[in-house]
Amino acid sequence: THELDMYADQYLTDHQKSIPENDATFLREVFYGCARYKKLIDVVVERFLEHEKTALKSDSFLYAMYVYLALLRLDELTVPVFRAFVLAQAARAAPLLGFLYEPARIEADFAPQWAQQYEAQYVREQLVGALDRHRAEVAAILAAIGLRTQTRAAAVAAAATGGGAGRTAPAKTT
Repeated sequence: THELDMYADQYLTDHQKSIPENDATFLREVFYGCARYKKLIDVVVERFLEHEKTALKSDSFLYAMYVYLALLRLDELTVPVFRAFVLAQAARAAPLLGFLYEPARIEADFAPQWAQQYEAQYVREQLVGALDRHRAEVAAILAAIGLRTQTRAAAVAAAATGGGAGRTAPAKTT
C-alpha cells in the first residue's frame, strides 16, 4: 500500500488546484477500493475484455472503477451521482454496465468466481444483491444513453443529407 499512497498522493498533489478536498478524499477511497478488491473486480473486467472486442485493455482501470462503484459503493454514492459518472464516459461505461448487470452472466460467470474468493452469503447478499437492487435504475441510465446516442446519430445523418430539424431550404430568388 505504500506504493498506492505515493501514486495517489502524487496525482492529487499534481492536480490539487483543480480537485476540491472532498473529491480528493473520494478519489483516494476509490483508488484504494479498486486495489483492495482487485481480484473481485478482475473477474468482471477480464471477462468483459474477452467478450467486448472493441474494449481497450488500456481502459482496464476505468472499467475497474465502474465495477467497484457499482458493486460496492452504489448504495452510498446514490444513483444520480453514479449516473453522472457513467454519462461522463458513456461510450466506455455503457457496454461494461450492460455486461455487468446481465442476470444470466451474474449467475453463470461472476457469482461462481466470486464464491471461490468470498463466503457464499456475502456473494449472494452483498454482491449479487447490489446488482439486483440497482438493475432497474442502471437499465434506465443505459436506456438514456441509448436514446442520446440515437438522437446524435439522427442529427448527424440529417446534417449529412442536408435535412436538419428546423432547417428550411433557402427561398428561390429570381
